[in-house]
Amino acid sequence: LASKSMEAILDFLVSAWQTMGCPKRLQMDNCLDFRGSNRHPRALSKLMRVCLDLGMQPVFIPLSEPWRNGVVENLNGLLDRFLFRTRTFETEKQLHQAVQRMETTINTRHRLPALEGKTPQEFVARTKHRYPPADYDWRTRDLRRVKGKVTFIRFVRKSGRITVTAKDKFLIGKKYKWQYVLAVVDVVKQKLHVLWQGKLIKFFDYH
Repeated sequence: LASKSMEAILDFLVSAWQTMGCPKRLQMDNCLDFRGSNRHPRALSKLMRVCLDLGMQPVFIPLSEPWRNGVVENLNGLLDRFLFRTRTFETEKQLHQAVQRMETTINTRHRLPALEGKTPQEFVARTKHRYPPADYDWRTRDLRRVKGKVTFIRFVRKSGRITVTAKDKFLIGKKYKWQYVLAVVDVVKQKLHVLWQGKLIKFFDYH
C-alpha cells in the first residue's frame, strides 16, 4: 500500500477477502491503524465495524507481544530475506511485481502441515469459503448498526487488572495474575465478558 490510511487498508482487505474468502476471525496487533482511538478507547474502529458487517470477529493479540502473530512475522522475514536483502527497488511497481511473484510461489509450491500438506492453492480449491458480495462497498454500508463480538487477548498483571484498550482497565482478581484471559465485547449488548480457560469469570458493562 502507498499509505496506511484506513481507506487504503479497508480497500485492500475487502479486495483480499473477495479473492481468498472471509475468515471467521481476523487476528491483528493493537496498532491504532487497526484498533482505533486512544482518546475514545471503547469506540469501534472502522476496520472492526467492517469485519463485523461481514460476519468476522476481530481478535487483538496481547499488548506488546508481536510474536503472537507468528505467521505475519514469518512472512515479514521471508520478504526481507528473499527481496530486500537481495536487490534494490527503484519504483513501487518493481516492488509490487516482485511481491506478486513471491506470492504465487508460496501459494503454488509450498506445502504446509497446517493445510494437511497441501499448497495454499490446493487447499482453497478443495474447501468452501464465504466471500463478500462482488459489489460490496464499505463506504455505502451503515456501519453504525453492526453486531457481533470483538475479542482482546489480555495478560493479567500482578494487581489483578487487565488493560483492554488505552487506559481502560478492569479488575479481574489477583488469583488470575500472570495468566491470560479473553476479554470479549458483545457489541449489541454492550457487555464485556472475561473468560479464563473457557470459563466466564467476570462481566462488565461496556458502553
